[in-house]
Amino acid sequence: MKAEEISRVTRGKWYGPVVQDDLKSFSNDTRTLKKGDIFLALKGEGVDGHAFLESAQKNGAAGAIVQEYDDAITLPQLKVSDVLEAFHVIAHRHREQYSGKLVGVTGSCGKTSTREMLRSFFGLPKTPVNRINWNNLLGVPLNLMELELVGQQYGVIEAGMDRVGEMDKLAKMIEPDCAIVTNVYPQHMNNLGSIEAIAEEKAKLARATRKGGTIFTTNSAWEQAAFRELQDNICVIAREDEVVTDISPERVIRYRYTKKKAGLGVDIMSADLGHVSFLLKPMIRGMVANMVLAIAAGRYLGVFEKKIQDALSLWEPLYLRGETVTIGDRYYYVDCYNNLPVALDESLEMFTEFAPTEHPRLYVLGGIAGVGSISEAAHYDIGKKVPLRENDSVVLIGKETMFTRKALEERGYGAPKVAFYENTEMAREAVSQFEGSVFLKGSRVYQLENLLPKRQDER
Repeated sequence: MKAEEISRVTRGKWYGPVVQDDLKSFSNDTRTLKKGDIFLALKGEGVDGHAFLESAQKNGAAGAIVQEYDDAITLPQLKVSDVLEAFHVIAHRHREQYSGKLVGVTGSCGKTSTREMLRSFFGLPKTPVNRINWNNLLGVPLNLMELELVGQQYGVIEAGMDRVGEMDKLAKMIEPDCAIVTNVYPQHMNNLGSIEAIAEEKAKLARATRKGGTIFTTNSAWEQAAFRELQDNICVIAREDEVVTDISPERVIRYRYTKKKAGLGVDIMSADLGHVSFLLKPMIRGMVANMVLAIAAGRYLGVFEKKIQDALSLWEPLYLRGETVTIGDRYYYVDCYNNLPVALDESLEMFTEFAPTEHPRLYVLGGIAGVGSISEAAHYDIGKKVPLRENDSVVLIGKETMFTRKALEERGYGAPKVAFYENTEMAREAVSQFEGSVFLKGSRVYQLENLLPKRQDER
């Protein structure tokens, strides 16, 4: 994008030297800024990007977008009223110029895994680990600017939010040709207040789908009123025996899966797709649903079945999201990114099926963050579900888990079988000394992965 076009769409004004090159690459961090990047002088809590203009210049920035022009810095500077809002306008303009098919992904959980699965279907490289969570008001425009205007047939953008109003801005920028809403569950309840409010925010990305596009989602979203107005453009994926109401059968994509030696055999049936079959690696039920969403969207966009199966054969769970890891002679199930109550049963099922039966098991359970008024009931329910055997133990971390401890005590399990710690570091010795298989599940705030021994590739 030319400097003149950027100033026109943002209603800004360039100061300083003339910008010579096309501008596409942007950065808000001078530590990682590359030569030729445009530096975003963002203002945040306790940090003002304008203080790093000189550093940006020394590191090779081609220019900067600022709210306050600094004439002491000989760097082209586009002065705008708000740097982030200007960047949103630039990203949206770039998206308008993109002629490929763009998929927008959101949902309460599973959106990152679904995004990465789609990227593999489309032949796009894995997202770098340091950018895996770029799904917010800064990450989305940065990702949009990565779309190649020539030669890139498909793109995938993930949108996340935790408060009202954020999705309006994200959806306006993305304008997907195809939208995926993985699910709608109680999350960020402290900010959003109700499942209905969560559904309304997620539905905003679906509503932004371009004319003629299709929305793929699950019954947990379709059951919400916010999605009912979209029924002419929506396809609901559902298990073969799942009840889906108030929608034409032609718009329901059914699936079933069976356990096989090599993993899971999945059959998908719909009016458009016919009957197609794929082989998946072992994974929890919720992840199977995400895979079916990705497969349906991939086929809708013209990806051949063989290419999809080849990608599925290489699929590995993302870091901290339902990984099964063997370190030394210990088996670990690691799910330390999202701790929605709905996923616990599936995670426990996965762990108990694949952990060696002859070894004792340690269940390390961190608190569930962001579930608001249902917190007490959710934590209590966890204590009712942990499948303890004679030699198994539990480590609880975080004050919220006092309700989990209460449920365990009511089942007759107390100290020393059940141990409680206020934070993750305090539990380190108990976990490191345990001999057997370890189940790690907790909200991101607890960073339970710090209890793992160093992996070979981390040394």
